[in-house]
Amino acid sequence: MRARGEGRRLLAQDGIAAAVGLWRVKAGFGAARVVAAAVAGLMVTVTSASVSWAAPVAYPIKYGTNVIGWGWDEEGQSSVPASLVSKLVYAISAGYLHSLALASDGTITGWGDNSYGQLNVPASLAGKTVTAIQAGEYDSMALTANGTVTAWGLNDRGQDNVPASLAGKKVTAISSGHQYSMALTADGTVTAWGDNYYGQLNVPASLAGKTVTRIAGGATHALALTSDGTITAWGDNTEGELNVPASLAGKRVTAISAGCSHSLALTSDGRVTAWGDNSDGQLNIPASLAGKTVTAISTSCWHSLALASDGTVTGWGLNSYGEATVPAVVGTSAIQISAGPFDSLVTLRVLP
Repeated sequence: MRARGEGRRLLAQDGIAAAVGLWRVKAGFGAARVVAAAVAGLMVTVTSASVSWAAPVAYPIKYGTNVIGWGWDEEGQSSVPASLVSKLVYAISAGYLHSLALASDGTITGWGDNSYGQLNVPASLAGKTVTAIQAGEYDSMALTANGTVTAWGLNDRGQDNVPASLAGKKVTAISSGHQYSMALTADGTVTAWGDNYYGQLNVPASLAGKTVTRIAGGATHALALTSDGTITAWGDNTEGELNVPASLAGKRVTAISAGCSHSLALTSDGRVTAWGDNSDGQLNIPASLAGKTVTAISTSCWHSLALASDGTVTGWGLNSYGEATVPAVVGTSAIQISAGPFDSLVTLRVLP
């Protein structure tokens, strides 16, 4: 199995393996994407940069307002802070050792590890309308309504240095992987910056002239979905994570998600397809999803989540910390999902 051993090398070369003891993370990125159907037309204004930190608690399920977190809680990343109890959360993103939430009052709350300032929401966001958030490995990003990107946290590979080429362009989506970041602009083009060891910044020329509608940054590979419903992949392909299955030919893909060494696609018929590394069963789509219409997918390193139209969430893959075991309290009330490397976050329609 390449992924975990590769993680030791990647982390060791950056001098952080000893600090966090992550023997099992290929790239430690935790760039779980919030690919759940977001609240349509969400526009909330950041009136203040609000960050809270919550220490781990001795409960298997942690929840506050309409957010539930479960799984590994080494740095409190799945312990939803008490400061969110009185807030309605509109967006969530589970990073490697930290998590982010965007509330209806316009505040971004972060919790978990803050070793690199990834929880310190910049004051420059005060008064701006944030439309999307992204928790990466040890960094964070926010997208505002005017199409600008703000990034903070670890910047050892320039992953927080938003390119000058984006100036004057309207960014419509953001994503991040292991030490790199991505942005999709209104003209349907993709820009990537940060580490390029596996060519994950080399957006394929085959995308020229096509309109990209979604992006997904995996640990060391990236995906783009175009308006014709097809997928383009680039970067590392050691486990076949770039080999889009022939079974998707003729189908319209509506959502994508990239993990450490595998990829997921959701088609318009509500079915999920997975390819790449299967060392922890991350390609084994549960039979329990048969007959259901999946509306959103989210994957991280070795486990994935699927949200169905009936409000249920299904998890599969690695389950060392219970990250793929969806708590009963979720029931049929889920509206958003976000998978971290060893933890999961869900927002609910009602309070738990």
